[in-house]
Amino acid sequence: MERTRIFGRRAGLYAALAASVAAGLSACGSMNVLKAREQTSVVAGTPDVRQIAALTRHPMTVGAGECYDLLLDVLQSEGCLIESADRASGLVVARQVLPLEMASAIPVAGEIRRLSFLVQPAHQTSEVRLTVYIARQWYSDETSGFSTEELGMSTDPAVYRDWFEKLDRAVPR
Repeated sequence: MERTRIFGRRAGLYAALAASVAAGLSACGSMNVLKAREQTSVVAGTPDVRQIAALTRHPMTVGAGECYDLLLDVLQSEGCLIESADRASGLVVARQVLPLEMASAIPVAGEIRRLSFLVQPAHQTSEVRLTVYIARQWYSDETSGFSTEELGMSTDPAVYRDWFEKLDRAVPR
């Protein structure tokens, strides 16, 4: 009988300890999700219309048809999934998944970028407009599945500059 009481108390202590550890880990998981969000290219607040235009528009030195073909080649060489493309309108929508660059206690797929390009003629050259929307996906123990958080439009100039430079380098000299 005495032995049963000792084991019963130990089991109760172990259960209480396990519950407090689980609660602590759950709180850590939430904090990790917030930290993961801070590592994206989405800045708090939306820039004004002029800032967005300066960020998302880029003149090209080739015509719209050639620029469109170069864009498709660049996207494929970068490993992007082209979700839709319409030559007549100049619209290309692609997805790029970047691996997570920071250590995390929760499995995060990384930054998922949805790239929307619009190639338009501009006299004998063309202009490319790019809008990048960011999402983050992670595994949730609560739902036993992956959760996706839409973070919004990227406002990091480096993201846009990087794509425009890749497109410029693809132009034959």
